Amino acid sequence: MKKIIFYITTICFMTYSHTQKNIIDHSTVSSISEKRKSFSVQDLLDHADKNITVDQNGVFDLSHQQLSSLDGLQNISDPFKVKHLILSHNNLTKLEETFFYPFKNLTRIDLHHNKIKNIMYNCFYYNAKIKRINLDNNRLNYLSSKSFASLPNLQRLSLRNNRLSALPIHIFNNNNSSELKVLTSGNTISKTNLFRIEKRKKKIELIH
Repeated sequence: MKKIIFYITTICFMTYSHTQKNIIDHSTVSSISEKRKSFSVQDLLDHADKNITVDQNGVFDLSHQQLSSLDGLQNISDPFKVKHLILSHNNLTKLEETFFYPFKNLTRIDLHHNKIKNIMYNCFYYNAKIKRINLDNNRLNYLSSKSFASLPNLQRLSLRNNRLSALPIHIFNNNNSSELKVLTSGNTISKTNLFRIEKRKKKIELIH
């Protein structure tokens, strides 16, 4: 039995609670950002005082690093070991098609508290194992019907506090998980829109 549960009231969504310390000092970040008008993962890798590695639990944490670009993310060591990628509390504005290509074993990604407006529809094409995505507190105003089409195992999707007024009715057609929870409070998505999605799929439960 498949269920999709839409949470459109405020409901707790578990997040990785560890607060990452700055890997390089603010003055270096400011200097690079001023010259290049951006600060990327590659800049972080090039100027870090220590090696940035995946921990023993498969967590790779780049939160709170003032990142405005994910260029260079594919150059980290051991991307196949990464199960949980944390990119929250940065200045990211978009997710391109190739950013997550090396992370074939990724099951969870935290992108909350950024400035993301756009998600390219092939962004997660090589990440079929993903079960959880947190996109809370961004600036999303549109999602394609293919935004999550390559994620058949997705179980939790948090979209709270964005600028979405509707979701495509086919957006979860490729989902095979027994229960998908979608958190949407803090948007202007109508109940009518959610019911239209329900109509397209069997065994969908809406929780208001």
